[in-house]
Amino acid sequence: MSVVPNNNDVLFGRGKIALNHPGNDQFRNIVESWKEDYTKAKLKEKKEIAIEIIKVIESMDPPGRFLIEDANERSGDCSVSWVPANREKAIEKVCHRLREKKKGAKQSKAIDEWKKSANDEGIDEPTIKTDDISGGNNELAHISNAASSMNISLVSATSADQFQNRLTPTPPQNGNSPILYELDANEESTVLCEINSVAASHMEQGVLYCDASEGTNVDSSLASKLFGFFDEGYNSLAMPETLDFPAAALKNSKAMKLNEWIIHSFKAFDISFFANSSHYSSYGNDVASWPIEAKTSIAASSKYYILYALEIAFSLVDEICNWEELLKNQPKGLGEYIPQPGYDWASRVVVHVVPEMTRDEVFDFEPLQLSSTNETLLGNNDSSFVLQSNTRRKTLLNLDASEEQCYYQLFKPFKAQILPSSENKVTNTNIENIHHHIIFHLGSVFYELFSGGRKLSEEGECEPHEHNTRRNRGSAVDFSGQLKISDFSSCRGVTAEFCNKKGRSSGMDTNKCHKTAVESLKLRGVPIAVCGLIGNMLDCENGDLIGDDSYNRIADVRSDLRLMIKKPDKFLWDLDAEKLCKTGLEIDSNALYGQKNELASLSDWYQRPTSQNDEFVVIVGSSGVGKTTLANRFEKFVTDTGGIFISGKFDQLKQSVPFPAISCAFNEYCNFLVSDVGSRESVEIATTLRESFGPDACYLAKLIPNLSMIFGDFDDCDDVNDCVNAEKRLQYLLCRFVEIISSFSPHPIVLFLDDLQWADKASINLLSQLLVESRFSRFLIVGACRDDEMGHDHPIWHMVSTVRNLGMKAMIVKTSLLDKTTMNAMISDILCLSPRVTRSLSDIVHHKTKGNPLFFSRLMISLNKEGVVQFSLSRRRWVWDEEKILSRKVPDDVAKLLTGAICQLSPDVQAGLCALSCFGASVDVSIVEILERYLDLQLKSSLEVAVKECFLDKINGRYTFSHDRVQEATYNMMSTKERAMRHSQYGVAIYSDAIQSGRTDELLFTAMDQINLGGPTFIMDPEQRALIAGLNLQAGKKAMDVSDFLSASSFFDYGMSFLKEDLWRTRYDLTLALFDNAARCSYAIGDHEKVKALSEQVLTSAGSFSDKLNVMYYTVSALCDASLLDKAIQKSVWVLSMLGEDLHQATSRENTLVLIEETRATLRDQGDDDLLHYKQMTDSSKIMAMKFLSRLVITLVMARPADIPLVTLKMVQLSLAHGMSPISAVGFVYFGSILASIGHIDEGCRFVKLAKNLVQRFGGREVAGEVIAIATQTIGFVDPIQSTLDFHMEGYKVALEAGDTRSASMNFFFYCNYVLWTGSKSISFAKSKYEEFCRFMKQHNVVAMLLIAGTRTMDKLIDGNVTQSEPPSNTPTIEFLEEKNPFAAKMRHFQNMFIHFMFRDYEAMEYSTKNYFECKLETWTHFFIAASQTFICGLVLFWMHRRTNNDVWLHTGNKLKGVLKGWTNSSEWNFLHKFHLLEAEEHFCCGRYSEAKVSYDKAIFLSKEHKFINDEALACELAGYFAYETGEETAALDYLARAHENYNKWGAVAKSKNIYEFIQSIFQNNPNLDQKALISSLQSGLGHAANVDTTGPSSQNARKRDFPPTTVE
Repeated sequence: MSVVPNNNDVLFGRGKIALNHPGNDQFRNIVESWKEDYTKAKLKEKKEIAIEIIKVIESMDPPGRFLIEDANERSGDCSVSWVPANREKAIEKVCHRLREKKKGAKQSKAIDEWKKSANDEGIDEPTIKTDDISGGNNELAHISNAASSMNISLVSATSADQFQNRLTPTPPQNGNSPILYELDANEESTVLCEINSVAASHMEQGVLYCDASEGTNVDSSLASKLFGFFDEGYNSLAMPETLDFPAAALKNSKAMKLNEWIIHSFKAFDISFFANSSHYSSYGNDVASWPIEAKTSIAASSKYYILYALEIAFSLVDEICNWEELLKNQPKGLGEYIPQPGYDWASRVVVHVVPEMTRDEVFDFEPLQLSSTNETLLGNNDSSFVLQSNTRRKTLLNLDASEEQCYYQLFKPFKAQILPSSENKVTNTNIENIHHHIIFHLGSVFYELFSGGRKLSEEGECEPHEHNTRRNRGSAVDFSGQLKISDFSSCRGVTAEFCNKKGRSSGMDTNKCHKTAVESLKLRGVPIAVCGLIGNMLDCENGDLIGDDSYNRIADVRSDLRLMIKKPDKFLWDLDAEKLCKTGLEIDSNALYGQKNELASLSDWYQRPTSQNDEFVVIVGSSGVGKTTLANRFEKFVTDTGGIFISGKFDQLKQSVPFPAISCAFNEYCNFLVSDVGSRESVEIATTLRESFGPDACYLAKLIPNLSMIFGDFDDCDDVNDCVNAEKRLQYLLCRFVEIISSFSPHPIVLFLDDLQWADKASINLLSQLLVESRFSRFLIVGACRDDEMGHDHPIWHMVSTVRNLGMKAMIVKTSLLDKTTMNAMISDILCLSPRVTRSLSDIVHHKTKGNPLFFSRLMISLNKEGVVQFSLSRRRWVWDEEKILSRKVPDDVAKLLTGAICQLSPDVQAGLCALSCFGASVDVSIVEILERYLDLQLKSSLEVAVKECFLDKINGRYTFSHDRVQEATYNMMSTKERAMRHSQYGVAIYSDAIQSGRTDELLFTAMDQINLGGPTFIMDPEQRALIAGLNLQAGKKAMDVSDFLSASSFFDYGMSFLKEDLWRTRYDLTLALFDNAARCSYAIGDHEKVKALSEQVLTSAGSFSDKLNVMYYTVSALCDASLLDKAIQKSVWVLSMLGEDLHQATSRENTLVLIEETRATLRDQGDDDLLHYKQMTDSSKIMAMKFLSRLVITLVMARPADIPLVTLKMVQLSLAHGMSPISAVGFVYFGSILASIGHIDEGCRFVKLAKNLVQRFGGREVAGEVIAIATQTIGFVDPIQSTLDFHMEGYKVALEAGDTRSASMNFFFYCNYVLWTGSKSISFAKSKYEEFCRFMKQHNVVAMLLIAGTRTMDKLIDGNVTQSEPPSNTPTIEFLEEKNPFAAKMRHFQNMFIHFMFRDYEAMEYSTKNYFECKLETWTHFFIAASQTFICGLVLFWMHRRTNNDVWLHTGNKLKGVLKGWTNSSEWNFLHKFHLLEAEEHFCCGRYSEAKVSYDKAIFLSKEHKFINDEALACELAGYFAYETGEETAALDYLARAHENYNKWGAVAKSKNIYEFIQSIFQNNPNLDQKALISSLQSGLGHAANVDTTGPSSQNARKRDFPPTTVE
């Protein structure tokens, strides 16, 4: 599968693409740094060094890969495709790069040798030096003249173009003169060296010495240029594209006649290993005395020879295919290539070869080794030896005989061609059908090639080649002394003497010998496929088509040869006829056809850099089109590149099993981690997981049981009572798990979930969290579903829409039906026949199946069973009857075809399949054994038959249907009543076995799933029904332990269905437990209507008030989540009154203060240790009252904050009277916040710290997040606010661990506000956190908090635009929520007021200010955001007083200044600079200008000292306006320039620009100011502000206004 290289990849290729690739430059530098260590290392250590370098490349971002060219994927424009190299190949390449020596050594040695030779012959030693080609003609002429005295042509260049230009004008005139040159040390020059070395060796002008980089591939386009220098026609001898030999080997390459290559190949083959073979026992043990025919037969049928002969055949056909293109336009111009009738082409075939080499010369090639295990060495003659090689293109070495290996010492062919002939020219008119004539004569060449040199005879007999009697004839073509440059115009690279030889055959006027010839090939052991190809080619004799399978085009011959070379097991070697006759037609369900583009899309997506991959994939398509097959091929790609692929599958009949697919996938990952336990990465992952999760791992282990293999056995952990929402907790823990494991993986981890159309809602919710949290990480998610069976309202599409709204992208990969061409390729592969042969069959099958792969495979198997498609022993290939296939009636739907096929099975097999189908797509063998024991069924034998019939697969102890459609078809064969009866029987049997075997926990879900699918119809006994209801209660609680509340809810519902109508009377406790837990699950999954319905029934039927409390608590919680706050408050107050806990009714603030003082007095005598170790609350009614009070105080914060003290005081009093509980911490933290709000800040801090300690004492995780949020807000009035930022992030994490998304949102919101109002981070960072916060709230539907979050403030300060974060579309409107939540409304008005104040839009600010103060929201909690509001409101009011002279604004501003003054007593760091700025504004209003200036300067100084850059910028700005109004223009300019600079540092670009425009409009043309100093001051303050316009408006009378021009719309 081709891939797109990234900048870290290493390309093992040729030419400029690989040469200039940045990854190769990086690779060379890394290798260079390791060379010294490699040289000194021992043999075993060398490989380790190579592996270490590979790991360095793979650890980059994006991960680097080692890629090789894919010759099979080359496109028509000769562009290069790349595929990942396997691990062994990468190690080999790295090793040989490490072994490379410095460049220049070989040239120097070569030149020295040539100098010595010249001196020995009495030639004066010339002065030879190299220079860049750009050095000038004189210098080059001097070098050339000096070299010519030694008959040397010396060339120097630094690029390919320069080298070509230098060669062309001065070709060597002496045929014996070699070419010596030395190039600059760069890679492109190295490639040229290799190419020219090959050219010189072909021309036999002598040895060409060069600094060739060993193993570097040759650029064929450059080769053509260089060969073109000698003769334009020499391009026909250019290097083939698949050339992959070291330069040291190519240096000695040779050209040979075809018959000479055959002779040498046979002589080189060692047949001594066959002396003891039973096939040749009649010849005796003395191999030397064996007849020539026997030796030839053995050699010609060897796989070595056949593979190399195919290389030659393909090279010839490929060249002739290029002729056909020319024949279309210039047929007469190719006369010298077209043979006359009867002419022997074989005599004109030249094979270019690489001879045997030493081990050092081919260090990166392995030998073809033989052993005795699987694949036969000789076609059909001997099975003693086996070919063991990963590639057919390995060079053979002379191995030691003691290794007991058979080997070759032959010339490896890499190019073959047919030479032109000047005496046998023909024109197009000489031949009736040129194409068929060419095919026939080429077939005769192939016959000679594969027969070992025998020729087709006129009489129909095949006479042996002359080498059978004269075997000592030389095997190589000797060109020495015969070749001259002038000869190349006619000979095209081979001697003229050789070119002019006539090699006519004895004349073949008839086809009598064709069948005899082909049969002789078969007898020699030549594969049937090769024999058939040659026979079909010979059928084109004299241009006439004889056989049915005769070739019409030479391109078809090339295609067939390519298949034989590319897929020899299918298209070359003989099929196992005996096996096929027994097994019949076998279809590989994992073979992928017609989805190359889809696979490429997935591969490209997988290879994207982590920082750019925020996309998940959904593979869609109808049933049977190959979605899972595509995923399986993608899995292979992922694992081949070093990635991890885990998968799970949803099942239509396993909806009650908690998180089935996700659990399976992550269990698979744990297995992988444990299997790699010895590696450093595995140890680090396991250690990090243990440290990160600690005791929380037990909750995650309920979803992923195999975590115990990493953590060991877990202690029993509480179920869901220690958290607010167990489902949210599980989502958070799994996201953390994914974050950790993906951070350690150098390659992405891919999670594949199949059959998403059957995913349960809980799994979809969990998947949504994974999608959002894992974006831009090394964790990728792929799903597959049948989109044609899913409506637009399917939960999966809703999930896709939701995550898209949260910033994720969805890539939909559409799989479609196969077209005719693809289906033909599929049938060709299955039948192991050429596509041209199977085309007519594929057209018929495609018409009947419409291109559905599943339909196709079942139809072909059916046709094979009927004998319409069968294997022919006589022809040793598959044959078929097209007439019968055409006439066969085929159902329109694959389900009907499957049903028909199943009905043809025996009744026992059908019954076994029906039993299995009741369990879904797969079932464990142990379940089958249980059914056999308890129901007296004989299933295994029947199922084994189904496996043989390809309806089932048996893998790792599980029976799995070969496709979901098979299971569906089997299941639908049964009536509804029969299915229900079977489910009930199977469920009872499984549970009975679970009781006896003690496997209740393991088999409970499976048993109850079956019983529930059967329903209560077949369970008549009331006691049995009650038992089943109790089992459903048990299964539901177990599902709740795994945090799958949806599955748990279904178990509780089933449990209710098994009880009769009088369930409350007859089974009260069981019924109450079912209803309580069902209400709890309904609340957890957000089904508020169901909570209401269950609550009403419990309130009506429950016997006591205490039995109703749980359901009422879930009802109140549901009302709060739905923002029905008033109803929630009313319900809570009523419940508390029923519990005897009436709340005080405070008529005024003064009365509330009295109640607070009473509680303070009670606590004054209690020490912190006394309170922390106070007795524990045990009264269940009081504990329940505390739960309602805790829920009520949360509601009051948003709806009626004035009543918070009443609830808080009640919680403290209950704790003091009845003991402490985990919820007591909530009461004390709010009590401390209230004390701080009325001025007792230090005392308030005491109680919030006590609350945090109570959480630690009781382990109250369900309230920890809320306690941390409120406590940190109070502590912020004492400690430097910047130091408390991390506390809120801790609270966010703790809350998520408890599933408390509301408290997590609260902590996140406070953190974002701290970042904004403290200026401790840039405003861009603050905005990014706000956006993350908004996504989090949308993700969890925390709507109330969403309204107070908006990013409008940051947007306006950064770029001047205003946006508003909107709640999800399925939530109530903003107006409705603000009406119910006045706190949110007041926050929105404050944001508007602040924006308009910052941009000096007075009218809009005044409107927002009045709205803000009209929100009468009395609050007793002490949040730090109140300090920011107090500060900004004071500044706004003083400005409004200056504009209106309304003393009300001045009086209110003074009151706010006094509040800030009080806060400075507890923390001067946080508040003193704010107080001085309000003080300065008050002085400004009252005309106390000197005092104002002092206060402004104090505010600026302290803001800077205390690290509040935002407040420093604001103080400078207001001081500038003050100075300008009081006539101090120079001081005003200085203040404003400093404000401009600080706003830039903060990141408030739009505000900085606003200041800039104001300064220009007021000061630019002021004659009293130095304009250069003005511009310099502004530009120095500009900093990193973007797109600031440096040209301002013309001067205006700015004195009339005291604010910059507005930019607010």
